[in-house]
Amino acid sequence: IIISGKQCFVISRSRQKLSRYLGKTNEINSKKRSVVWDFFETVDSGTVHCLLCSDYMIRYEQGSTTNMLRHLRAKHPVFSQLVKRTVSGKCFMDLETKPVAFCLTGVLKVSRASEGEKRLFRREQELIESMRRAQREEARALEHQRELLEKLRAANAREAAAEREQIESLRKAQQEEAKDLNRQKDELQKEKAELQKKWEELQREREDLLLFTSEQQVDSVTT
Repeated sequence: IIISGKQCFVISRSRQKLSRYLGKTNEINSKKRSVVWDFFETVDSGTVHCLLCSDYMIRYEQGSTTNMLRHLRAKHPVFSQLVKRTVSGKCFMDLETKPVAFCLTGVLKVSRASEGEKRLFRREQELIESMRRAQREEARALEHQRELLEKLRAANAREAAAEREQIESLRKAQQEEAKDLNRQKDELQKEKAELQKKWEELQREREDLLLFTSEQQVDSVTT
């Protein structure tokens, strides 16, 4: 376990104060402050400052160390176990000659727990990175899908425009064809009228010719 100089100072100061708590009979005087206080510094009547975190502020209720203990368990499990074992009287040490290396059994157990926490933290980091990679892949897939949709819309628009152009061209062709048919119909009607007129003229000429022939025959008979 690697313990910083500041943490060693806190431990040393804590031990010196613990010696006053435990004494030779290892009795705890309930009127004195909890060992937990040796890891914190009072800021005001409702806030304490963690000496291990430097800048971590913790709210607490007067006479209660619950939030501080919770903070030690969450952020500093090694020191939390040391406090627990010291208060329970399960750890005996030479406070003067061994200011840092004490409660070896408890520290080793906490060290194993700390290693487990590190492994868990690494797994969490790997999981977070995997989730980020999955999110990036999903974002790329969505972007690719968006590009495909844009291309599809453009193709549909071109197809629709070509279809509209084709329909318009067909409509114009049909209009031209209808005009041509009407023109041909008018020409045929005009030609038919002219033929009818010529037919009527021929019929009149024929009748006149027949009448003239009949008159000639009558004249020849009478003479």
